[in-house]
Amino acid sequence: MSTVLDPALIDHDAEGALHPGALRSELPQIVAGYRKMKAFDKMTGDMKGWLGSTANMNLYMYDSEDDKHVAWVRFADFKDQKWLARDTTPNDRFLGLATQGYATWGLTGGWNNPIIWHPDHTISLDPKHDASLRNRFLYLYKGYCCFSDDGSNSNILRFEFA
Repeated sequence: MSTVLDPALIDHDAEGALHPGALRSELPQIVAGYRKMKAFDKMTGDMKGWLGSTANMNLYMYDSEDDKHVAWVRFADFKDQKWLARDTTPNDRFLGLATQGYATWGLTGGWNNPIIWHPDHTISLDPKHDASLRNRFLYLYKGYCCFSDDGSNSNILRFEFA
């Protein structure tokens, strides 16, 4: 049995294009294209955990896929940029740079950035807006995800959808 998406449940901007939070989170995650994402150490290949969120919206790695804090995520394209969206109610949150280099899930008003999904499945912030974000890759620090100052950090993560 296939599920048909109701066009009334898809949000559009004033120009009629889908916006980053186009598929509302009331839809079942798998139907809306959301999946869980696991992270691996780029250098060693060791699994580091499942991408999730702390109570204050920082990105965090959880040991178990079944942990209630593991995030349902998807890519969203908006105005020729790629975003990593997390399923939250009533609106999605998007990966971004928070204070002190920490990665966070921000609403569309702030603390969110377009991303670059590299061929090796690493994620960095899109440098189109701010040169200081260039080559900032996600890495792991005691369970928390942070953005490196450059691509030479030995704890850079690569990601796969489950």
